[in-house]
Amino acid sequence: MSFTSKILNNAVSAINAQQAIIANSGNNIANVNTPGYTRRVVNLETRFGSQTGGLAIGNGVQIGSITRITDLFLEGLSRSSAGERSYYEVQNSFLQRTESLFSLTGEGDTIGSAFTEFVSSLDNLTLNPSSIELRSDVLERAQDLVNSISTTYNNLAELQSEAQDRLDAEVGVVNTLTSQIAQLNGVIAGREASGGLAADERDQRDLLMQQLSERIEYDSVENPDGSVNISLSNGFPLVAGVNSRSLDVTTEPNGTASNATLLDGTSMGFIVYDYDTTGLSPAHLDLTSVLKNGTGSIGGLLAIRGTAPISASGAFAADGVLVDFASRVEAIAQNLVQVFNNAYQGNDTDGATAGVQSDAVDLDGNRPGMMGFFSLSGLTNGDIDGADGSVADQIVSQDELRALQTNGTITSVASLLQVAISDPRAIAAAQDDGAAGIAGLEGDATNLTGVISAISAAQDFGAVGSFSRSGVTFNQVYNELVGRVGNVASRTSIDYSVAESSYTATQAKRDEVSAVSLDEEFTNLIKFQKAFEANARVLRIGGELLDSILQVL
Repeated sequence: MSFTSKILNNAVSAINAQQAIIANSGNNIANVNTPGYTRRVVNLETRFGSQTGGLAIGNGVQIGSITRITDLFLEGLSRSSAGERSYYEVQNSFLQRTESLFSLTGEGDTIGSAFTEFVSSLDNLTLNPSSIELRSDVLERAQDLVNSISTTYNNLAELQSEAQDRLDAEVGVVNTLTSQIAQLNGVIAGREASGGLAADERDQRDLLMQQLSERIEYDSVENPDGSVNISLSNGFPLVAGVNSRSLDVTTEPNGTASNATLLDGTSMGFIVYDYDTTGLSPAHLDLTSVLKNGTGSIGGLLAIRGTAPISASGAFAADGVLVDFASRVEAIAQNLVQVFNNAYQGNDTDGATAGVQSDAVDLDGNRPGMMGFFSLSGLTNGDIDGADGSVADQIVSQDELRALQTNGTITSVASLLQVAISDPRAIAAAQDDGAAGIAGLEGDATNLTGVISAISAAQDFGAVGSFSRSGVTFNQVYNELVGRVGNVASRTSIDYSVAESSYTATQAKRDEVSAVSLDEEFTNLIKFQKAFEANARVLRIGGELLDSILQVL
């Protein structure tokens, strides 16, 4: 009887164990395409018990535990590669759109092509200064140049504003993810306190941590109770057990508006944590630079948009790829206003004195205004002349232009640039020699010749932001800008391709360990189904033996 009972007990324990394994395989198969799911394995253990008749036949099998098949190193590597991929992906998407603004394919006007055509129209006018047709062409080419400069700058400004808007959205997602991770920490710690495994909750938390790594770079540590702590590189804790901290994007850190602006003149946003719990007086910890130095989409957006100290002032005080490009466009615009206009005024024989008239004259003998050929939209001569505290004169200095930016009158020259005249006759091609009166106006191109020489010569550009060049021509500065845009875009595209390949390889390696393999699960189904059938057969044989014994009795 004792052996018959062992046969029955062992068969029943085995049937239960095989059913559990088959059920687990069914769950693995059901979740083969579930994001974040980690395959599980049922661990079997020999069941201890008493011996029978001095023979250690055994007491069957029992279910020990369920294990999530995961590799912590590969999980960490997967998150790191996901962060790098997002970092370069967001930059690559912006830079591809930036490249089109500096195209060398001839499709549409660029600053370089518009400048070349403008200088060519000036050259043509020197051959026949009285031609209204050639004068009209000069104004059209000048308008093309102005449009190309302002359009390029404004498009860069729009891209920067878009990056800031995306920052707001991404920080909101980060707050949602950290809150959900903290909630799952509590559930996991509670369920595993009794020695069990919160497998589904751990899968969900790992998925959330993967999504978080796509946005920011962080460090994580698992606590003995199964919860995780998440912190930034400077040690700032985002998640500690069941508690999480929400970040904010503000243009008024510590309640004071920052003078740091975007390229369009709007306020720059800072990513902060507010320690004030009363809501009465914000106490912000600025985390913008910490996040910028990390990976993830937020790091990529900050690298594109740029960051600046809270105490900074103006649109060009920030770093960042778009600010770097825009600084060069702004330097070109400032030089165009300063160098072209000052040469266009002609020789100021009376010196830098208030009310001085230049020596340049148009077809009707009129002198050009203070801004001369190019002006700034919405500004008067009084706004510009002497803005830096210098003596008012007919010369527009770069210091005056910078002073207008410093005092907040304008954000940039490039966005406001316009042609000051609309009448072709008003182009001051001639120059009064100051001795014999105004002579030969219609055939005189002396002033234009001087202007062409001035804008074709080597000049000093900047400083605008961190950009400054000395002794270079307009074309050299623009060609350097085009080369820089192309190099940055190309390098970022390569970095993105490398990061994408690294992410794909890391995910494949992680899936080899943790993902569900249908081939393996189908094999397990067949194997454990056969084991179930074999134990069912043993159970039936045990029953038959018991029946035979009972019949004998």
